[in-house]
Amino acid sequence: MPYKAFVCFEKKMHEVTLASMDLKSLEGRILELTKTNKNGNDKTGKCTFHFKIVGNNGQDITNDQQLKTAFETPPICFFVHPVHKEGKDDDYHKMTNPLVLLTGAARYESKDFLPGVKIDLIMLRVLFEEIYGYEVYCTYDPDKSETESLTLNQLNLFLMKHYTNIVETNNEKKYDALIFVWCGHGNTADEGDTLITSDNDKYKPFKKVQELFAYDTDVFLNKPKIFIKNACRGNEQPKQKKRGNQQQEWYNCESDTFIIFSTTPGKLIFDSEDPDNGKGSYFTECFCNVMSQNIISSISLDDNLMLISKLVKQKALSGQIIQVITTCDRHVFLYNKSFSYALSIANAEMDQNPLWNQANKKAYEIVNEMINHKQQGIVVVATNIDQFARPNDKWFWQEIPFTMMINSIEYMKKKIIIGPYSVYSFHSKKIIFDDITIDGCVYVVDSIIDGFGNCHITQQLVHTDSSVISCDFYSPVLTCSWPIHTGNVMELGIDSLAIPNVDKAIELFRFALCVRLQTLPDSHIDVAESYGWLGRAYDDKGEYDTAIEYYQKALKIRLDILGSDHPDVATLYNNLGSVYDDKGEYHKSIEYYEKDLEINLTKLGPDHPNVSDSYNNLGVVHDKIGEYDKAMEYYEKSLKIRLEKLGHDHPDVAISYKNVGNVYDNKGEYDKAIEYFEKSLQIRLDKLGHCHPNVADTYNSLGLVYKKKGEYSKAIEYYDKSLKIRLHKLGPDHPNVATLYNNLTFVYYDKQEYDKAMEFGKKALELRLKKLDFDHPKIGNSYHILGDIHCKKGDKVEAKKCYEKALSIYTQKLGENNQKTKNVISALKKL
Repeated sequence: MPYKAFVCFEKKMHEVTLASMDLKSLEGRILELTKTNKNGNDKTGKCTFHFKIVGNNGQDITNDQQLKTAFETPPICFFVHPVHKEGKDDDYHKMTNPLVLLTGAARYESKDFLPGVKIDLIMLRVLFEEIYGYEVYCTYDPDKSETESLTLNQLNLFLMKHYTNIVETNNEKKYDALIFVWCGHGNTADEGDTLITSDNDKYKPFKKVQELFAYDTDVFLNKPKIFIKNACRGNEQPKQKKRGNQQQEWYNCESDTFIIFSTTPGKLIFDSEDPDNGKGSYFTECFCNVMSQNIISSISLDDNLMLISKLVKQKALSGQIIQVITTCDRHVFLYNKSFSYALSIANAEMDQNPLWNQANKKAYEIVNEMINHKQQGIVVVATNIDQFARPNDKWFWQEIPFTMMINSIEYMKKKIIIGPYSVYSFHSKKIIFDDITIDGCVYVVDSIIDGFGNCHITQQLVHTDSSVISCDFYSPVLTCSWPIHTGNVMELGIDSLAIPNVDKAIELFRFALCVRLQTLPDSHIDVAESYGWLGRAYDDKGEYDTAIEYYQKALKIRLDILGSDHPDVATLYNNLGSVYDDKGEYHKSIEYYEKDLEINLTKLGPDHPNVSDSYNNLGVVHDKIGEYDKAMEYYEKSLKIRLEKLGHDHPDVAISYKNVGNVYDNKGEYDKAIEYFEKSLQIRLDKLGHCHPNVADTYNSLGLVYKKKGEYSKAIEYYDKSLKIRLHKLGPDHPNVATLYNNLTFVYYDKQEYDKAMEFGKKALELRLKKLDFDHPKIGNSYHILGDIHCKKGDKVEAKKCYEKALSIYTQKLGENNQKTKNVISALKKL
């Protein structure tokens, strides 16, 4: 039998008939509705329209049983909310520049005076304007007593002023979100969907505010819209009144919307020795405290609100109502406008945060003081532990969990605030972490650390040798002993880079750098060493601009301390040449390699092995820009020094033979190239053995040149030999294995065996996605060749998807003027 229902989409109600009561039938009818807009024009084009369905009771409809339940409670109405879905970057909303509108009424003609509203609006303005750095507009001005009242007309004028401004200027201030707050009389059981203004019980429907900014303009389309109603009853008792389905309108809001209600009993909140000023609401107090403490934490708005709700309920023991309704399909994170903190704390560049380093310097002083006085306990540098404090309800013989120590003068001996960070010292022989995440670091001084529940430390745990760490953290914590020997940490990082485990290396290098910045002058030579290795790690990671940034920092220190002609300065010039080579900026690369060569010639002499390396690197870049004669000149100079200094069978001589072979390969003299590759191969087989990665590298080069000769079977033979060694010696997940898969992709592509090419192309991409960042240039290369294969197979839709992904990566990582970027743009135009 058919089933009738109403579907609300874009503020318009549609009656639909379902052939059967299942979710697939409803989704099909919704897709039909979304194909055309109100003018009958194609709305979605060739794009996939994603949406979620919400029932009349506010529950998401995600399966057949939920749909059947919805049909049991008339009226049968479903609300369709578009869902924005793209790539990894769109997994969450990142707010850095919202428009913040604060509104409220403290004085009423016929209701209780609410002095706490003034305090609420002041606290919220400080939070959003001074702490987060947002642009804030508020109806209340402490210097103008008349603004304690807000009439309906004044509220409408305030809203229209800001609505008109963003519409007429086409959002020239680039707002990425909206935050609207109301503070004043109201009650979720009574006036739950209204804002009650000062004049004779007039009110504005809250839904009209939502519609003004969500439907009447596209400025905030697919952007977070946060609406907060902080209502208070004063000292009145809530009136019970039938409201029919009016409260359900809360659930019909546009997508990417948060609605937060807080209704608190005035008698518990607004009592004060100064009745004209009040104390503000528990909700605003907790909201401002939590949001300010977690400003640099990777905590979403959802999680912050859960914590706020918990804290409010602890303070207001009766009559407290907090409700959150959201149509957001992604988490929302609020960031300070001036700082773009990474979502993952593992990637947060704490070494570039002077307040963090200052706080840890203070922590070191306290740790040394505790050691000198033979005291036991911990020192914590964090942003967020105050919010976990609980009253101590234990007897003196019972063990005290850490959250009960936080505000106890018996245990907490110091608290020093440095910017957003607090430095605490706790004295106790034993610390028991109880289901807590400390967003910072912990120093343990001759104490026992135990724990239960989900415990974590986002930065590092540093402990003296006499300390005992028994706590099992729910994810790995970087741990080291006191005093911190940064040289040992650097060695661990270098070892990790060699594996390669680049992310681990970066974590260790950054930790060492943080410690050095906290204990040494900013321009110390050891600081330069840390910068240099971070540059190397980011180069390996494919984040070339970040690598250059760290190399330049290291270079500045070494130039100031060592002078312009020191070999260590030459090393950095060489590294900068390498990263610009990787980035494809070859003339910039040559500039730095020539500086490296000049210093090495002056300080080390014309026949030093380092000079040979400089010649070799210059040869590589000239080879890449097609200056083959110049490349050959540098390679031959390098080869001459290596033959004289190292002997005819040295592995570095094999490198020179291979590079000379590369030039002949690029000049199209393939037989000559094969001759030199075989010379290189022979030395490597003799010196390194038949299963060495360098042997695999030479097999790969022979495969490349035979491919160019059109001898595809021979090319595949050498590729297979190389692949076998790499799988055996490096493992199936090594990036160099992905390179072989990629090369096999190209040879099968040239053989016009597109299914085989697709097989290896997908293997290469899968492995690169697993081992590299999603926007690494090599992943762009994989998408590019897969686009070519799809194109040859006649699948232009898939080809376009691959090309667009490649273009996004190339544009971001290599720039618009890079040849790879231009090539993929050309491929897209030909589709």
